[in-house]
Amino acid sequence: MVSTGLSEFTFGFGFLHEQITRLRQLTFNDEETRLTGAPVFPSQQFEAERGYDVYLPTSGGDYYYQFKASEYYSHPRSKWRADGTHPGPYYQIKLHKANRNHQHFVLKNLSGDRVHPNKEHVYYVAPEINSLPQYNLHFLREEITESSRKIPLIDCNHIRDTNQHYITFEPEVRGWEQHSLSLHHEHSILGKEIIPEYIKNRSKWKKIDDKYASDLLSEITTTAKKIVSQSELEHVLDKFSFHSERFEDSITQEKFVLSTKMKTLIKTSAILSHVFGATLFLVGSQDSKLGQNQ
Repeated sequence: MVSTGLSEFTFGFGFLHEQITRLRQLTFNDEETRLTGAPVFPSQQFEAERGYDVYLPTSGGDYYYQFKASEYYSHPRSKWRADGTHPGPYYQIKLHKANRNHQHFVLKNLSGDRVHPNKEHVYYVAPEINSLPQYNLHFLREEITESSRKIPLIDCNHIRDTNQHYITFEPEVRGWEQHSLSLHHEHSILGKEIIPEYIKNRSKWKKIDDKYASDLLSEITTTAKKIVSQSELEHVLDKFSFHSERFEDSITQEKFVLSTKMKTLIKTSAILSHVFGATLFLVGSQDSKLGQNQ
């Protein structure tokens, strides 16, 4: 085993930073149709005051990411090489087994499954990177995207026990295994497919306006109520509520108005973070003519 020394936080920061940069460099067929991606965090009030919502897509879709650290196994006697599961080196991500694998349980509630889908784009995101120096090199070269893997929760099996579970995958091989039952799954999103996959889903994009944000908050709240009590949910919303409609920059004394849409998205992000441990990432275009349901 090679422990990469790369934490979930460090990888997640690098991944999102690069996604934002890469998407904003892209257009569709004309220069007026710019792509953009924007994460929404519960602590984003400061950025929101300064007009962060100008970076939000005007038309797009919602993605939900739980970042994981990877371990790299290359020795022939490594557990899932020795038993024939993987013919060559593989990466392994360790699922959190605390509270009967609660993290996986809540993420499955968020995604649903193919028979009863909820949110399709919920993913474990993990690096195909073997060391921290390699990560630093990829970060400088803006190559983290191509060295990442997205595992769709909608295809994961349900877990509700006290055992330690893992997901393993080989470099550049789309199939993956969920252990401890060694269940094979065919589909994941390779690093080189991540940006094209966003664009492939553009026919499903919707106008990201106040209604979109309000509907999203309602959907996430409904799912959260299946997991936490009403009082706990109210505590989360109270903690991240905004008690003023206007904010003042301490240096310039300039006033900033926080949009209703941004308030609602930050509340949604607070629930996603507290209940599901997921980061909300909005991807789309800044051309409101694109997408459906405009």
